[in-house]
Amino acid sequence: MALMFCAGALGGCLYNFRGLIKHSQHGDFDHRYALSYYLRPLSAGVSGLMVFFVLLGGALTLNAGTQGQAAWQSLTGRMPYVALSLLAGYGSQEFMMKLKDLETPGLPAEG
Repeated sequence: MALMFCAGALGGCLYNFRGLIKHSQHGDFDHRYALSYYLRPLSAGVSGLMVFFVLLGGALTLNAGTQGQAAWQSLTGRMPYVALSLLAGYGSQEFMMKLKDLETPGLPAEG
């Protein structure tokens, strides 16, 4: 689980670097938004963990080519989970927005 959290946090850091480079090129970095740069790796790590649990729970399946044991228990079987955790961390803001949009069946929508 720590590996998936770290992969998600790494994706969030990559997104931060992309944003910092973009804003430093344009010269429009606003220090009021610095807190979001500090908190994004944490939310990205949580996103990476959520993707891992969704995949592990069977909502989505990955075929990593391992037979006779759970795919995530071997190193080669763990790499797709790490890659998807990294991608979820990179797009953690969009990932969290999609989770917020999901409704529980049978319950009325808020708003």
